[in-house]
This record gives sequence, structure tokens and C-alpha cells, in this order.
Amino acid sequence: MLAVQGWRQLRLVGLGEELPAGSSPALVGLWSPRVALPVDFEQRFKPEERELILAHEAVHRQRLDNLWNLLAALLHALHWWNPLAWWAVRRLQADQELACDAAVLALRPNCGPTYARALLAAHNLDPQVAPVASRWSSAHPIVERIAMLKRPLHPSRRAVAVMICALSACAGIAWAGQAATPADTSGPNLKLKLLVAQQVGERVNRLSLALAGRQGEAMRLENPGDGSDGNPPLVLELTARLIYPG
Repeated sequence: MLAVQGWRQLRLVGLGEELPAGSSPALVGLWSPRVALPVDFEQRFKPEERELILAHEAVHRQRLDNLWNLLAALLHALHWWNPLAWWAVRRLQADQELACDAAVLALRPNCGPTYARALLAAHNLDPQVAPVASRWSSAHPIVERIAMLKRPLHPSRRAVAVMICALSACAGIAWAGQAATPADTSGPNLKLKLLVAQQVGERVNRLSLALAGRQGEAMRLENPGDGSDGNPPLVLELTARLIYPG
């Protein structure tokens, strides 16, 4: 696989800046990429179409798409046996073309029809396949690529409102689910030993209490006194919870 990719790159570099007639324009090279054009470039495309194609290739250069294509080619060579790798490389190149289309039309919003005509004129061009090259035509279906030109570049207010409502609903459901979660009472057993002092007139009663329970459980004990001495019985009610570091 590496040998095939290297041979394709050397063949494209050997063609120079003029590609055979019927070829697709391409951005070739890594360190100093150059735009290689077919010899029938001016005959096939109108001046305004040629300007859009060159702007498209300039976006490839700005985004370092050739570098990403080289990385994809190396990963593809390592995973030549995996059908998903072959599919992923094609999708990467197709998405690069769609992203460059969107970037060019963002600066030229009124050039949609001209851009579509340029795509149609390049539909039957021969792509010069190489690992370090970004071409004008791609394996992406031409119908879908033209359909993308009709989509708005920015989401509408209705779409933004729907997105905000959906996110708010998800956040509310998550918060409600968290609030409805019962307290975790499956923690370890807790044993507490208390020494309680109660003032009864001039006498001080001391009572040693041993409490046992689980985390999150309320433990209640009462002094067995009946309150006949005029003092209310001592009531203890504790809720124990462990707090772990972190």
C-alpha cells in the first residue's frame, strides 16, 4: 500500500503544473503546495468559474488539507485490511470538499449558481489520485454537493430556538433524575459512642450511649426516665453520614 501511494505521488509530481486534458485541478505538495491545472482549464471553465475553483484550492492550502491527507494515507496503509479505513478516507476527502465549498460561498454568497455550474463542468474530470494532493472533484456525489449549496450558511432563528429548548429539556430531565435519586443507604455500618450529661437540679446524670446504624439512617434514643422528677426525658436523634475525601 505504501508503494502504491508513493508511486501515485511521484507520477503526479512528475506531471508538473500542467495536467493532461480532462484532469481535475489539484493542489499538490506539502511544504510549498502549488495548484496544478489541466491544459484545457481555460477552455472548460468560464472566467468566473475559474476564479471560484482557484479560491477553492486556496482554502485547501489554508487548512493544510494535504497534511491531513498524508496522515490519512499512512493510517490507510496500516489498516489496508479494514473496510472501514477505505470508507473513512473517502469520507474525509468528501468532507474536505464540502468544507471548502462552504468557505468559498461564505465570502461569495451570491455565486451559488456559478459555483454549481463549475461543479457540473468538472463532473466528468479525471481525478489525479495521490496522498499529498487536494483535488477539485471528489468521490462525493455531485447531486449532494450541489444540494449543499442551497443550505443556509448560518442556522435560522427557529433552528437556534429549537436547539436551546432541546438542551434545556435535557438539562431539566437530568436534574430531575438526579433529585429523585434516593439517598444511598448501602454504606458501611456506623458505630457511635457518646457520653451525654444531663443537669437535674444539683445532680448531673451521665449516660453512655452506643449507637449503631448505617449511613444516612436516623438513630433515636430516649432516656428511660419518665419525667417524674420534673425534668423532661433526654431525647437524642442523630443522622450519621460519611464524607469520603474527594
